[in-house]
Amino acid sequence: MALVGALLIATAAWERQTGADECILAVDGARLTIDLQYRERATIPAEARQKSFDRYTGFEYERGDGTFIDIVVGEEFSGVENRRSARLVPIIRVLSRNPAVAQTVASAALQHLPH
Repeated sequence: MALVGALLIATAAWERQTGADECILAVDGARLTIDLQYRERATIPAEARQKSFDRYTGFEYERGDGTFIDIVVGEEFSGVENRRSARLVPIIRVLSRNPAVAQTVASAALQHLPH
């Protein structure tokens, strides 16, 4: 994943890639998962706090695994999800038990998207 590869230049240590669009890193001692998903906007939890990330809209929320940040990085389009027609958006998801690391990596990832 080119996006994640660019992040490795910083303080991240590659742990493993779990698929074509997801990998696990260690950043300043905190484990972090970053991936690219295509999901319905409605899958972002209602309790998520909306945040601005540069020119993108992000949502931060906590779950048992840690702090999640979902950043919508593109326009909605027609697609298929769970074998049905759906309106999807591209989302960069960052997950870490350390909220500060999640925010830093989410912000850094956006710098590598095409303008």
